[in-house]
Amino acid sequence: MITAIYLSHNRLDFVKQSFLPFMRESKSSLVKQAIIYDDNSTDGTSDFLMSHYYNLPLKFRYIREEFNSSWKQINSTYPIAEKYILKVDNDIVIPNSYVKYLFDVMEKDNSIGFAGLRTGKDCYIGDSSLVSVRNIGGVGLFRTEEIRRLGGIREPMIKEEKRFFGFTDLQTRSNLKKVWVDGMVKDLSKVLKDKQNEYINENWTRWMN
Repeated sequence: MITAIYLSHNRLDFVKQSFLPFMRESKSSLVKQAIIYDDNSTDGTSDFLMSHYYNLPLKFRYIREEFNSSWKQINSTYPIAEKYILKVDNDIVIPNSYVKYLFDVMEKDNSIGFAGLRTGKDCYIGDSSLVSVRNIGGVGLFRTEEIRRLGGIREPMIKEEKRFFGFTDLQTRSNLKKVWVDGMVKDLSKVLKDKQNEYINENWTRWMN
């Protein structure tokens, strides 16, 4: 029913907080396969992920490769994915049972294509439910069929083209609804702003969603 993907490039301090909740949620019977994408991390993130990967069920896969962008990882996933893709960035701590919550929302309404954390929202969510939004950001459940229909994510724009990057562009091209689902999601890049600024100062570049 669900293919879960964890997108990671460095930010070890964030990974130490976000990966274990991802593992917990991915052990749900709803998740049929889970892929851990490590975009050639160089700060100890790879060692941390591997140390946990060895003890995970067979439905988990660990892929370390130089992708340079999350859009390539998503495009590698959707041709083999289940009905839904759960995308989790490495700065997102997902709460207990959030995956089932998202799944139930999507199963009840076929007009919803993307459900999860609203792009640009502050760190804690819990005061609203099923609000239509422009884009879903760091964590979300997406209909694989819609990603296939759109031909996946287009490469980042060239100067002459005026369009969004990556996952935002994909959602903009879709006519299906995007909804913000509450559930007390914790966004570490907003909670730990000083640490995020350190990463930026170290020439770490945030992927475009």
